[in-house]
Amino acid sequence: YKDFSLGFLFDMRKGGDIFDQYNWWYAVYSGLLDITTANNIREDGVIPGVNIMQNERFVDANGNEVNADNPVTVEAMYWFKGQPQKYRTYDGSFIKLREINLTYEFPKQLLQKTNFFKRANVSFIASNVAILWLHKSNQGHFDPEGLMGTGNSYLGRAGTSYPPSRSFGLKLSATF
Repeated sequence: YKDFSLGFLFDMRKGGDIFDQYNWWYAVYSGLLDITTANNIREDGVIPGVNIMQNERFVDANGNEVNADNPVTVEAMYWFKGQPQKYRTYDGSFIKLREINLTYEFPKQLLQKTNFFKRANVSFIASNVAILWLHKSNQGHFDPEGLMGTGNSYLGRAGTSYPPSRSFGLKLSATF
């Protein structure tokens, strides 16, 4: 539009399972995820076989059946039971707004006065802008690209790493 241009880049990945140690260990165990608040289980305790995993029978460390009179805490459930598999692994599919750039092209009439520049523009660039969609199995809404490290031994493993950073920049281009 006039001397401005706008560009954007969407990025999508379909599939790829992520084994998430943070989700598996810390987020559920410490009650950070929404699933730990369903039916007040974080406050009232978990009754395995009733609140979660309804088709299974559970006993506590002493062999007593876990029921409404003998619930276990969320921490104990997820610490000792090791958590249901669905909280450890999720589909790594996503759609992201990877980049936005807004460019202003300096008018040629202005540049002709300098007798130095043939063309010039300035751009504002933002990278890793937003996650627009995540697969529903990613209950913690974690960035699937926030993996533990690089290399083959870390493919598909997420952990307590920092999420990818968002960056902003300014670019000046000139043709002499």
